[in-house]
Amino acid sequence: MKIFFDHQIFSSQVFGGISRYHIQLIKHLDVEWELPLFFSNNFYLKELKTVPGFFRETHFKGKNRILERINRIKAISEIKKGNFDIYHPTFYGNCLVQHLQKRPMVLTLHDMIHDRFPELPASKWERKAKYAMAHLAQAIIVPSQFTADELITLYNVPAQKIHVVCHGGPEWKMPSIPLEENRFLFVGARTYYKNFSVVLKALKMVPECSLIIVGYPLSSTEETLVKDLGVKERIKVVDASDDELKELYSSSSALIFPSLMEGFGLPVIEAFAANCPVICSDIPVFHEVGGDAALYFDPDSPAALASAMRENIKHRFTENIAKQCAEFSWAKCAAETRSVYEKVLQNN
Repeated sequence: MKIFFDHQIFSSQVFGGISRYHIQLIKHLDVEWELPLFFSNNFYLKELKTVPGFFRETHFKGKNRILERINRIKAISEIKKGNFDIYHPTFYGNCLVQHLQKRPMVLTLHDMIHDRFPELPASKWERKAKYAMAHLAQAIIVPSQFTADELITLYNVPAQKIHVVCHGGPEWKMPSIPLEENRFLFVGARTYYKNFSVVLKALKMVPECSLIIVGYPLSSTEETLVKDLGVKERIKVVDASDDELKELYSSSSALIFPSLMEGFGLPVIEAFAANCPVICSDIPVFHEVGGDAALYFDPDSPAALASAMRENIKHRFTENIAKQCAEFSWAKCAAETRSVYEKVLQNN
């Protein structure tokens, strides 16, 4: 069996969950694979293969669009040779579908966030493209039952076509790192559905706490809110490598993950892999990922989050983390994905 992965996400994403997912999946798959690229600036790709960068240190308008078109040429050339059994696109564009020569397609659909939040950038394109690809694919992989249910509801995709295959987590060997008591952690993007403002408001209510933010510098709107709340001196924004992130998880009181919606929630498993407690929104997908190991709060209530933070300060709840974390591994993800491939080939 040979799987053809395309260029899409590796032409557009330097860091991010979707490219990390595909790298870990390919690394752990016990099958032949092909990933044709002329160039890529993706940070994780070096774990699989060496590919020249494309003006890594230079930023200019249309850079990713040019890179995608260059890589598309190579992808089309290779897919036309037909030396593969299944096409697994890395994003939702359909630029290679016409060249499949009746070979089946398996699509990973990560979430329905742009469908529920159409005001997000590029939502119109993503919803249209994702809908089309979902109905063209012979099988769809989703990371949670919540996303499967959303897909059925919003796209009317037959349930038998959908396969829930959870993401894995890092296999970290943890050094002994002192705990920074009363220091909480926020990881990732802060687009408004991520609900970051509730964290700042809760921080004001728990004056003995501080917050480390892993991500981009604060926006002007966030700076204003931080100043108005009087919490600026208790906040630090950092850009962390994987090793540094691992240490931040391990030494923090807890990860705070207040999203209003996710397809899975990879930071939950990353935190668990570092034996770090998680305080997260009381939404269905997080119950799938966090189980009995996480502490949940009403995402619309800063007071509820503040209460959870105080509870964590009194007792850093780690009792169920190891058991929950053991449910998620990239080896398991790859094995279940291979089973989907095999079923598709049997039915094709």
